[in-house]
Amino acid sequence: MFRQPGDKGKREGITMIHQHYGTQTVNRGAVLPGMLVKHKEGTWTASANKRGKLYLHRGIERTYTTELLVEIFLNGMGNGLSHSLTEGVMQTKKCAYCRKPIAQGKEVKKELRYVHGAQLARKENDYCSKQCAEHDQMAHES
Repeated sequence: MFRQPGDKGKREGITMIHQHYGTQTVNRGAVLPGMLVKHKEGTWTASANKRGKLYLHRGIERTYTTELLVEIFLNGMGNGLSHSLTEGVMQTKKCAYCRKPIAQGKEVKKELRYVHGAQLARKENDYCSKQCAEHDQMAHES
């Protein structure tokens, strides 16, 4: 039913985006947004868990389930498989101005001074370069 590693085609029009390591039945309340859920023999992405309903989507299709137990796909560490690429991996810092990833130990720490209401506010940010720090400071000046 699902595409296995090494398969060269689609089976029944259903394919998996990520490799998974099995499924597990869990309480609906334990499902986080972004987790891949098996629902009605298809793969769905959880988007919200509110008011006793687990909202699911895939492409433009949207639905919800009120079932207490749902089946989720597992990653290699036994946790819920998610579309989030940084889940379970040490998150890298991003430049506060250009949002590029910053290598550990290469960040430029700079205090950003800006007017917040009638008060002068200060905030320390990490930047990928001195140039980004200066551009961010100029962007916050009025």
